[in-house]
Amino acid sequence: MKFNRSAIPALGTALALTASLSAPALAAGPSAGIAVQLDGKNVPFTDAAPEVSANRTFLPMRAVLEAMGATVDYDAAQKLITATRGGTKLEMVLGAKEAAITENGKTRTMKMDVAAYAKNNRTYVPVRFTAEAFGCNVGWDQDDKTVIIVDTDKLLDGAEFTLMDNYAAYSVKKVGDKNQTVKGTLTGDMTVDKAASGADADVKVSFGATFDAVSSQTAGQIKLSLDLSGILDAAGTDADLDADTAALLNAMKETLKNVDMELRMNMETGKFYLSCPALASLMGEEDDIWFEVDLESVMASSGVDMSGLMEVVSSSTGTDMKESLTGVLSAITLSDKDSAYEELSDMAALYTGMLSDSAFTKKGSDYVSTVSGTQDGLAVSYTTTLKTTGSDVTGMALDMTMKGETDGEKVDTALKMSVDSSKMTMTMKFAMAGMTMDIDLKADLGTTTTAPVTTLPAGAKTVDLGSAFVEELE
Repeated sequence: MKFNRSAIPALGTALALTASLSAPALAAGPSAGIAVQLDGKNVPFTDAAPEVSANRTFLPMRAVLEAMGATVDYDAAQKLITATRGGTKLEMVLGAKEAAITENGKTRTMKMDVAAYAKNNRTYVPVRFTAEAFGCNVGWDQDDKTVIIVDTDKLLDGAEFTLMDNYAAYSVKKVGDKNQTVKGTLTGDMTVDKAASGADADVKVSFGATFDAVSSQTAGQIKLSLDLSGILDAAGTDADLDADTAALLNAMKETLKNVDMELRMNMETGKFYLSCPALASLMGEEDDIWFEVDLESVMASSGVDMSGLMEVVSSSTGTDMKESLTGVLSAITLSDKDSAYEELSDMAALYTGMLSDSAFTKKGSDYVSTVSGTQDGLAVSYTTTLKTTGSDVTGMALDMTMKGETDGEKVDTALKMSVDSSKMTMTMKFAMAGMTMDIDLKADLGTTTTAPVTTLPAGAKTVDLGSAFVEELE
């Protein structure tokens, strides 16, 4: 299997998220000759063409919906558009900026900033709202003036995920209506060889941290205490330095032994706050300053629509893996008509080959799946192990390796992670470009009735840290 560049980062998201998304309407500048691509193929329009109105892209209703496999009806007296596919029904009224979506007997109302309209005896509907109502990912290729629609539900058709659903249900049952706590330690060592650093000897650095976190489905608060004194070990010992330099170095080491940090995250608002007096001091800021990051902007820069993900995450039961994976596929920003469908198809194949029931083989009381492939010249392998107790899937382990050469650099990476209802462990070994790193994480998992604090202290001052980060990504 060949993995595309988006597949591996998105895999971590797939394992963590539990829902699909909706997103803002598709914006487009005034333009003629708009094309529409559905699942990698152009949609023909014989008697009415896509057009832009109110800075939004509209499509002739019947052509695009029937291409998606929906049955379309129009009640002229009520000006009511009805489209039905499978167990989903979409209803829109011409001129109204809201739509009703009925799934599994439950109806919800979706607000829109534009409304469907009639022109030359044809009905036009806003493409993003309409396609996403049926679980599609919708993108826009600005260079080719093409609306990209990928039916993400169809990508996972036929795949069953009952084992993963079992594990998700068990996890939800264990946590109940409480929030989850994670307390543990992280230690690491990093070595940069002298050839890569230009130093007289290899540079070796050790670091460590303790952490205490509480999280809900859409928020988190993490307190960390880091020991970073090891980063100064390369400066030499007291015997190598004069008295004043040695004294200064020792004072800096003492400061770096206890670097306190606190992170507060609200995934619904997209706000991320960081307090780190040591970092503030280094940046010339006041010790009590809070750094602010707009997570939605950062995620958008890496091609993920976070607000859409979190909107449905908050309403999900968290026990449907297919729904979760469809959500991840729907969260990837589509902007290239020539590669969008292939990339999502490759990702869906990876998820199916790794997490579907057919991917697992029973070994003793465990279920094991292995998927291997290549990415940018690297041999990549994932082994997923589901551990059972009786009829319940009670734990999961992931073993990933990446080996080979890319861009002239040798890469050798191994990640092992294990999670059950009471503990989590992770080890990672990484070697590339003359640098090696070993990380070891151990944590205890529990529950609490305490909610994570996501707002700033009263009167707190902030510095925007996210803008510079987004500029770097772009």
